[in-house]
Amino acid sequence: MRLTEELKDYFGGIDPGSRTGICVVDLDCNIIEIRTVEFDEYPVEMLHLHERGLTNIAIEHSASTHIYKRPDTTAAVMLRIAQNVEKNRGMAREIYAFCNGLGMRTEYTKPAKTKVLSHLFKSITGWAGRTSSHARDAYFVACWLANLIKMEKMVK
Repeated sequence: MRLTEELKDYFGGIDPGSRTGICVVDLDCNIIEIRTVEFDEYPVEMLHLHERGLTNIAIEHSASTHIYKRPDTTAAVMLRIAQNVEKNRGMAREIYAFCNGLGMRTEYTKPAKTKVLSHLFKSITGWAGRTSSHARDAYFVACWLANLIKMEKMVK
């Protein structure tokens, strides 16, 4: 595997799920790449990003075990929500182990309430292309990591 330094100063974010959002940003949260892939495609995507020099990745991961009751929701629906949350946790753990195994700095971050509509996302970021909600979530995860590393550099 031939590594380059094309993406060495950039930060990746992942929103795991059956449709997995992946975003790469610079230190100022300008989008370098953003896309959504099927979950089984993430290893190829991460290998490709790693080969291009990406070494910092953050993954959205819910550590909360509390299921909040939603009004007018049946027990069956609440059970399905809980199962989906646990499935996404497992996907996050798998991605973490894979990226960590590549030697990437890998961080978890808890889900933030950052759901934004595509037209608002375009006005916030200046990104003109299409994005899924998963890719938009991955953007905010990547920005969280960029800001974390920016603060770490300020402290040093």
